[in-house]
Amino acid sequence: MNSMKKTRIDWRDRRIIMLLYKEQETLIEVGEHSTTAKIKRGVRQGYSLSPYLFNIFVEEIMDKYKRNSSGISINGEKIRCIRFSDDIALVSESEKDMQKSLTTLAKILQEYQMKINAKKTKTMVVTKAKEIPVVKLEVNNNLVEQVQQFKYLGSTITSDGKCSIEIRQRIAMVKRAFTQKRQLLTNKKLNINMRKNVVNCYVWSLLLYGCETWTINGQDKKKLEAIEMWIRRRLLKISWTERKSNVDVLDQVEEKRILLNTIKERSGKMFGHILRHNLFMINIFEGRINGYKGRGRPRKAYIEEMIKQAGCSRYTEMKRLASNREEWKTRFTTTRQGL
Repeated sequence: MNSMKKTRIDWRDRRIIMLLYKEQETLIEVGEHSTTAKIKRGVRQGYSLSPYLFNIFVEEIMDKYKRNSSGISINGEKIRCIRFSDDIALVSESEKDMQKSLTTLAKILQEYQMKINAKKTKTMVVTKAKEIPVVKLEVNNNLVEQVQQFKYLGSTITSDGKCSIEIRQRIAMVKRAFTQKRQLLTNKKLNINMRKNVVNCYVWSLLLYGCETWTINGQDKKKLEAIEMWIRRRLLKISWTERKSNVDVLDQVEEKRILLNTIKERSGKMFGHILRHNLFMINIFEGRINGYKGRGRPRKAYIEEMIKQAGCSRYTEMKRLASNREEWKTRFTTTRQGL
């Protein structure tokens, strides 16, 4: 109740919420036996108000955490965590700072009768080095597992910061999804346009999830072009032994190669919105991090790819272009039927 009071929720609303949670019970059934149990902590599952109540508590917790943690510095601004609801990613520059951050967060959570789930917590070192340093972090006297990749909000984040593994996994998901619906999608008794609509809804949506953030290299482009034709050929039941060219297949299915252009359009739409509205995200994209540049040829950066796709020569030129929404939109609009 104190947390809700701090957020200036009206006392009448707080009273209603308190009465909803006071003396609440749940029914537990095991076979033919059942019993009731009082609920003393947590929010109601499936209740429309629960996400808001949970966010009030988490926001207060993270405010306390931010005042007592170091984080990393980007463009002169401290970033201590990335958070979506209860999916929280802490960021630090060193193992020592990260251990301190974990300990601090664990202590704050105890004040609210909450704790970090050590089994679900993972640690990952993001580096360009081939040999990844081993770190040993503990939370609640449990060793945190170190991984080289993990899923965050549905996308795979890797220790090298590349997108190739995520793209490969998305392609594999697309193949499984198409195979599961193969009898429907390859049924020539159904209209081809209807089958293409099912592919757009059921198959391509899996591949394009999170594509706005991808930095695509030459090998990734080839794989994406290959999966696009893989779908088209199987939609018409055309085997490789028939020796039909990709041009013939596209003519038969009445489509063009549009996958890469669709990714470009989605990336442009998101990036233009960020450049116009979100100063915090601009700082992250510009990536002005303290330290020394590594040896060797620098990787292809996301922002460099966006400059190229926008048809600009410099970043400052692209920022000026993005301020004009309609002009920016024309640079990334693709005429298409699907996806």
